[in-house]
Amino acid sequence: MSKHNHLEEPASRNGSLVMSRRGLLTTGTAVASVVAVGGIPSAATAAPNANGVIYAIEYDWDLLWYRHEGRGNGTPRWANNGRGKKVGNGWDFAHVFQGAEGVVYAVGHNGDLWWYRHQGIFDGTPRWANNGQGKKVGSGWNFAHVFYGGGGVIYAVGHNGDLWWYRHEGRGNGTPRWANNGQGKKVGSGWDFAHVFYGGDGIIYAVGHNGDLWWYRHEGRGNGTPRWANNGRGKKVGNGWDFAHVFGGGGGIIYAVGHNGDMWWYRHEGRHNGTPRWANNGQGKKIGNGWNFAHVFYGN
Repeated sequence: MSKHNHLEEPASRNGSLVMSRRGLLTTGTAVASVVAVGGIPSAATAAPNANGVIYAIEYDWDLLWYRHEGRGNGTPRWANNGRGKKVGNGWDFAHVFQGAEGVVYAVGHNGDLWWYRHQGIFDGTPRWANNGQGKKVGSGWNFAHVFYGGGGVIYAVGHNGDLWWYRHEGRGNGTPRWANNGQGKKVGSGWDFAHVFYGGDGIIYAVGHNGDLWWYRHEGRGNGTPRWANNGRGKKVGNGWDFAHVFGGGGGIIYAVGHNGDMWWYRHEGRHNGTPRWANNGQGKKIGNGWNFAHVFYGN
């Protein structure tokens, strides 16, 4: 499928202790053959028993599984005493992101898009659909940012700042079936951000290069039309979001990993209308350290 707007440019990290990033590893591979806050700134709602799952990819390309048990209130409680479980290796990709119900998408450095499903998502066992072999579902995915938007929707931001909408109809079994014959729909422009990620219910967060956090809602997400809340103008809901990784965790939760490897928990209470209301008076809660990974993303 061929690749290819949203308008306009578009929070202190105080916390308790906690969890080292790796520790005990279980064996197993999940990889595939290659084929066809800063200043101001929630409990995840995912598939049953998959709440709080976070994946991390080491710089040696091992894939690790974690579950944040304290996601409801930002406490540093983790499954397996905070020790990651190794569920794969060879995950050397340009982009990796979740796709719901254990699906993981990965974009190769050559732009190929791969589909995987982690069947061991509930307990961190290295069980994968298709014997761990990825299924190629697209090519030409050379984008600056790629992220899941729920219901099979995938958003992609071009290097020129254009925002594209796709829907993977074959997401249930990894077949290369796409809405609109695989042609992306342009739903925005000017999306030149450091980080862009999904917040549920059409909400898209974007972090500017200056650390400002912006809220958008794509009203046309169902069919890829360029309809947006607030006439497409982002609402500033935070600043100081200078992080290495930022991603949504469902239910208003946002996880952020500092450049020093500390992991922070936030919950955006004003997510429904883009107001800058945050749990804990906008103070992040430190829930881990040592999160120095190539990729970190939520599992759902």
